[in-house]
Amino acid sequence: YGRSEQMLFPVVRSEEKAVGVSGTLRYGLVDDLQLTVRVPAIWRRNTTFADATVSGTNSPRITTTPEGIADDASISLLGVAWREAVGRPTVVWSLDSVVPTGGGDRGVGGGLVLSKSYDPAVLFAGLTYLYGLHINPADSRWSLARQNYGFQVGYTYAVNDTLALSTAFLGSYRNSRS
Repeated sequence: YGRSEQMLFPVVRSEEKAVGVSGTLRYGLVDDLQLTVRVPAIWRRNTTFADATVSGTNSPRITTTPEGIADDASISLLGVAWREAVGRPTVVWSLDSVVPTGGGDRGVGGGLVLSKSYDPAVLFAGLTYLYGLHINPADSRWSLARQNYGFQVGYTYAVNDTLALSTAFLGSYRNSRS
């Protein structure tokens, strides 16, 4: 769930609310190699409020635009470069692509994730890069910039054999124009 609010002028305010879900399918091709397909869906509602003095009426003008879309799917090939040993973490690589099934983004890239277990916890950190092949900064449904960098760091803690707690910190940098 996300919410943003922006004051465009002293008398105009814009709000956006968005809810997203994602379906993921993973398939093991061979040992240490898997294919992952993710298909997200997003529902958004944009609302614009204009002061009554601007609209020339006694009440504020409110415009609401609801929108529900299936977003662009992504496909990844993931593999284990090497397994954890004493003093060495597990290294997982990925080749990633974005397929234009929704708004129209297209991109290719890759990433690396390092993980190290300290029983009962696992620490992980990763970096990703995605190059936008086909982008459109003017369309709000498109989310890729030309250069997209991401990072994640976190841990998973095994409470018992069936329950684990996990915390992840995620960040991204995109070189895009407004």
